[in-house]
Amino acid sequence: MTVSPEASSPEAERLRRQELLRARLAKARARRPGATAITRRPDGAPVQLSYAQRRLWFLSEYEPDSPAYNIPLAVRLRGGLDVEALGEALRHVVARHEVLRTLYPSVDGEPAPLLEPAAAFTVPPVERVADEDLPWWLAEQARRPFDLARELPIRVALAEAGPDHHMLSIVLHHIAADGWSIGVLADDLTAAYGALRAGGTPRLAELPVQYADVAHWQAERAAEGVVERDLAWWTEALRGAPTTLTVPTDRPRPAVAGDRGARVVVPLGAGRSARVRALATELDATPFVVLLAALQVVLSRYTGSEDVLVGSPIAGRTHSEMERLVGCFVNTLALRADLSGDPTVRELLHRVRDTTFGAFSHQDVPFERLVDALDLPRDLSHTPLFQVMLNVHNQPLPRFALAGLETEFTDTTTHTAKFDVSLAVVDDPAEPDMTVDLVWRTDLYDEPTVRRLFGHLTTVLDAMAADPGARVATLPLLTADERRMLAAVDGTAVPGVTSAGTLHGLVGRWVARTPDAVAVVGEDGALTYAELDARANAVARELIALGVGPDRPVGLLAERGAALAVGMLGILKAGGAYLPLDPVYPDGRIRDLLTGAGAVAVVATPELAGRVATVLPVVRLTGATAAPVDVAVPADALCYVLFTSGSTGRPKAVAVEHRNYLNYLAGLRDRTGAGVGWSWALVSTFAADLGTTNVFAALTGGGTLHLMSRDTATDVDAFAAYLREYPVDAVKLVPSHLEVLLRAGTADVLPRRLLICAGEPLRWELVERVRALRPDLVLHNHYGPTETTVSMLGTAVPAEPLPTPSVPLGRPFAGAGAHVLDARRRPVP
Repeated sequence: MTVSPEASSPEAERLRRQELLRARLAKARARRPGATAITRRPDGAPVQLSYAQRRLWFLSEYEPDSPAYNIPLAVRLRGGLDVEALGEALRHVVARHEVLRTLYPSVDGEPAPLLEPAAAFTVPPVERVADEDLPWWLAEQARRPFDLARELPIRVALAEAGPDHHMLSIVLHHIAADGWSIGVLADDLTAAYGALRAGGTPRLAELPVQYADVAHWQAERAAEGVVERDLAWWTEALRGAPTTLTVPTDRPRPAVAGDRGARVVVPLGAGRSARVRALATELDATPFVVLLAALQVVLSRYTGSEDVLVGSPIAGRTHSEMERLVGCFVNTLALRADLSGDPTVRELLHRVRDTTFGAFSHQDVPFERLVDALDLPRDLSHTPLFQVMLNVHNQPLPRFALAGLETEFTDTTTHTAKFDVSLAVVDDPAEPDMTVDLVWRTDLYDEPTVRRLFGHLTTVLDAMAADPGARVATLPLLTADERRMLAAVDGTAVPGVTSAGTLHGLVGRWVARTPDAVAVVGEDGALTYAELDARANAVARELIALGVGPDRPVGLLAERGAALAVGMLGILKAGGAYLPLDPVYPDGRIRDLLTGAGAVAVVATPELAGRVATVLPVVRLTGATAAPVDVAVPADALCYVLFTSGSTGRPKAVAVEHRNYLNYLAGLRDRTGAGVGWSWALVSTFAADLGTTNVFAALTGGGTLHLMSRDTATDVDAFAAYLREYPVDAVKLVPSHLEVLLRAGTADVLPRRLLICAGEPLRWELVERVRALRPDLVLHNHYGPTETTVSMLGTAVPAEPLPTPSVPLGRPFAGAGAHVLDARRRPVP
């Protein structure tokens, strides 16, 4: 390479670096010391299959009707076509390459290649096809599968669409060809047709070997242990690598991967293409390395893994004897990215570059041999080692230059996909804009999802080019449209309840409206709204005398029963915030909770009061009554304090205001349709926020609250008997509790109208069991941490299962917003 004196200094430096890099790549691909030349196999040696061919043969046997490994080629021909010369040229090419006239029948379950004479290949008559029907005609040619036992792995068809207008379709099976082979085929056909058109005989240089000779040489090298050295490098390089990408899909992954695919071609953009090339030059890499690193960053974000494998094909023609052969030489490399330690873009590109060079240097191991050596678990739901493929074409496209004709490649596809997602980038040095061919499995993804992935890839590429010194963890992922969408729903997207009020104020309305209606039912008796209010007044007066007022926490220690409701309402009426204490807690934990919340008193039943009498002042639930109290409690005062389970460390206190809970109740009723006067049953601990739903939904709606004892709630027969005796309209519980109850096999364990599941993932199998017993029951799934006032997301469970592992969580209630973040608290797509 020479650089003209007129070239600018930066341009000269860029070209110099590119030349050095090409030399390094060439060295990585070059034949290594001790490698032997490929010669013809001994006379009489049988035709055998290469490693790649054996895999393709077994795939063909497994799915004989699949066109997934068809390689379609369509060329539009304009001008005076000599049909006879074209047919003769095609026969000459097939005669020249033995692999194109080899059959692959099965003998005792093993492939037995059979070389056919040149006369076995025939060119069918020209078909008349209307110009507008050519795309359909080409698709039919491309999608027709091969019967490799009876049909040569090349199929040719010629259509006449009008005067001086023809379409040539050549479909190859991958067992006999690869992408490089198309260029060889184009050159040979061009030379042969040109010679015939000139009245001569095609005289192409004799091929030193045939593809079967290469397969024989490959087998000999394997027998001599030559491949073992490279295989040892690969097994070490891939040790411990995750071989399945946990990328979210639009539909569940089927047990057996399908081959139906779709495809779209999108431009990378001239400006972005230039920046990718410039970044590659600056960091002594190639555009392939930059694109691969960016794709691995995107997949890392999708999966949450810093260890990502992506596949990439390589021509595999490491010897000069292979260059002019048609055949399946392409090999596939598993390229591993290490994103640990939060490297800079520059550091990551150097890592990816070094990994790529190492893979090129050990490319002689057939992919199929590597898979066998790694002894991966066989799983038909996905391809082994990797599920995403990246291919970068940086060589000029092959040309059919048939004498006297204008020729043009025409896009055609088999509508199949071999991998979950494939990206084929055309990086033609003569073109300013790279293009990306996206192919995906349609049983996993929809087109908008794959286009989003491309959008994330371009976002990462732009950020990498803008600042090579940036940390990979700081690179943005979301597109501008996604960022605008998130900004539009940020914060309180939908107005919630804004009117002032308190929980006990809502209960008081029902005391005034329906004083004689039953408010609470427990194993210690039942209370009307008037009785509940009068007893709560007595508790409130004692607490006020102890100095309790707004925002002052008060412990509540009682078994599930009517007394529990009295204590809770009494604390609220005094202006305090109740702190529920489950009697099953050890005394030490109860003391810790009281201290941690800063409680000023405890309300307890007489039989439990002794457990806290030495800690704080105690108000006993004796059943006394009193006249109403008048304490001004603002809507922003605390109504309760709950402690989390401590699953992420030390339990922490969560304080909830009246207005928070009023907003939740409004959202609950709006989302579920729960009506006035409905009865609810508390079947779980009152010391967790899940139980408060049943309590307040009943008492603030004029319904009856059933407080089941722990023994009744956990005994399936007793639970069913309770619901047979009492008309409970609605219940909220965790799915694991529901699963235990359903063991009874009877609808008696289910409420009359509404069942809400929360606190755990709800499986579709559990939903189906409920629906089998009670198809009319309204079933909801809700979610929300204690910090967000019980549940802030919810949805009615669809009538038919969705293609998701579990029931969705739904959308936020009014007055709430929700964002999904990754482990670094970055918004995800």
